Amino acid sequence: GIAGLWLHHRLRQQGVNSVLLERQAIGQGQTFSAQGIIHGGTKYALNGILSSASQAIGDMPDRWTRCLTGQGDVDLSAAKILSPHQYLWSSTRLS
Repeated sequence: GIAGLWLHHRLRQQGVNSVLLERQAIGQGQTFSAQGIIHGGTKYALNGILSSASQAIGDMPDRWTRCLTGQGDVDLSAAKILSPHQYLWSSTRLS
């Protein structure tokens, strides 16, 4: 999936010879089933408590924005952005 492709690209950037193996076609599994969102951890803090998971990915939106503008670890400037925003709601209160 995308994690394997990302790692493979980063290794190649560093001059490491690598091979990417997939059980099925590239982009199947979690990549195919994902909601297509990039979030900064709010999804993991809906119970009102900041977890280590929510804090660990707090900088992801900025990291992806840099990549999508061609200024990050991987140049994704040719990617088609379907929506510049993410809308998230909960059926219960956050706290």
